[in-house]
Amino acid sequence: MTVKPFNWISWRVARRRMPEIWSGWSYQIERADRAMVSSLRRGAVPCRGDAYEQLFPDLPIVRPRTDKPIALQAVIAGLLVLRIPVIESDGQATLAEYEATETEFVFVPFGGMAPAPVKKKRTAVLVGEELAWDALREDLIRFELQAGLDHGRRKGKGRIPHPIWKNARDVAMRWLKDNGCPEHGDLQQKNLEEDIASWLYNRGHDPAVSTIRAHVVRWISEYRELNSLG
Repeated sequence: MTVKPFNWISWRVARRRMPEIWSGWSYQIERADRAMVSSLRRGAVPCRGDAYEQLFPDLPIVRPRTDKPIALQAVIAGLLVLRIPVIESDGQATLAEYEATETEFVFVPFGGMAPAPVKKKRTAVLVGEELAWDALREDLIRFELQAGLDHGRRKGKGRIPHPIWKNARDVAMRWLKDNGCPEHGDLQQKNLEEDIASWLYNRGHDPAVSTIRAHVVRWISEYRELNSLG
């Protein structure tokens, strides 16, 4: 029997590819982050790479080898939060907040001290961290997708009623009034799209990103036209 080799990819790429499994993770950012953390903690996803305890959090992260090396699996077992850079470059590394059990001496009744396990929060710098994408994908589909959702299928089947889009337009217009019109390259249109997507999702609708973008582009144009007339 031939064993299929692991499809190793970096954690950053894996996080970026999660919307391939479910489109909602493209705008439910915190939910997607929690799903990845939960999946890794379950221990079913093969991982490899190096980890170093961040001893000096105020210093730039360029060469973490000077910090204390720790086992990557120890970090994963107590993983709490992942901070993955959007763009991979020198000086930017993945940070992992995790919980570690350490032994400390504590006071006991009737005097004296005794060793006791104590949980401590730590931060690790990850270097060359990779995971098996197929295993992560399978685990996310099995445990992290909302009940009733399958990969590649969106919540809220059918056409979204006109009143919902009308209300979404009102939300967008208020957003534009508070934040101003997006300018080329400032990512504000993306922020507005994500806010509208989240607003729709909370009301039971999950349209394609391209559908939301088409509406947002039209609303921005309408907002500019209304303000030019005023």
